[in-house]
Amino acid sequence: MVALRSEFSSRHEEAFGNSGGKGFYSSNDWRRLNYAAGLIPMGSSSILDVGVGSGAMLNFLTMCGDYKRVVGIDRKKYTKFIEVHESLDIRIMDVKYMRFEDNAPDVVMCMGVLEHLEVKDFNNAVRELRRVARNKLIMSAPFEEENLPAYHKQRFTRKGLAKTFPDAEIKLLVKPQPGVWPWAFIIENSPQS
Repeated sequence: MVALRSEFSSRHEEAFGNSGGKGFYSSNDWRRLNYAAGLIPMGSSSILDVGVGSGAMLNFLTMCGDYKRVVGIDRKKYTKFIEVHESLDIRIMDVKYMRFEDNAPDVVMCMGVLEHLEVKDFNNAVRELRRVARNKLIMSAPFEEENLPAYHKQRFTRKGLAKTFPDAEIKLLVKPQPGVWPWAFIIENSPQS
């Protein structure tokens, strides 16, 4: 992870400067990525990364060499996408209408996507995520944000998560600085697993 972080940050700075902003991965972002990767069950052979964004998770999962197949999707190629590994499998696809067979990958990762979905699209997207995951679905979203930024369409509370994901395990990853909302990790086993 350290080597990827260094290379990813270097390429981001080279392409876009060091001003931060969208696509820049902070220490908290790397911590969240590392935590999420640690939730992938041992023995998993195929991973789908939904919402690739700038590509940090897709690069990591591909580069670590632990999986036979890693595919990433996003609704469009992100303008600040960083390709550290030269053979990334990234496809343009919407989470609401994924063109994968049922139970296709062992694990579906969906980090930082749910909060951006319009309310009318949310349930269909969750159904699609569940449909394609063979064994495990791992999602993350900001937890109990007080003031939603304009680009966040959903607010995730303990009660709301329990209603939408009644069979999921919910884990909170608290950010180290005060006043910043934690991340909720929503982990579901697929019914067929």
